[in-house]
Amino acid sequence: MARLQFVALGTQEETAIDFGDRPIGREVVNIQAEVLEAGYQGTTIQVLARPKLESLAMVKDGGLEFEFSAEAGLEWIIEVSSDLKAWTELARRVAIGGTLRFADDAPAEEGRRFYRLRRVE
Repeated sequence: MARLQFVALGTQEETAIDFGDRPIGREVVNIQAEVLEAGYQGTTIQVLARPKLESLAMVKDGGLEFEFSAEAGLEWIIEVSSDLKAWTELARRVAIGGTLRFADDAPAEEGRRFYRLRRVE
């Protein structure tokens, strides 16, 4: 099994890659050199745009509030790190109406904090 990763470029919200119904001539051979059936199935791959930071604001007691534009209905993991090596899950959120919001209430005096989003697969 192969895993392909496509990254959306540009400003489009999404890109679709379509693989039509065209058969591909190929043979699959087992260890005894017997030719096995090979099939082809048409499919479409949807490439989603990456989340985009829309706003960042300081909140009460030095915390931060983030807002991202993201594909509606997708679940995201928000992680935090102090050294960009060890990451800790801070929260999980689902983008609603194309917006993903979360707040980190940790005071600023805890030191440097880095954030990242990971899509739940």
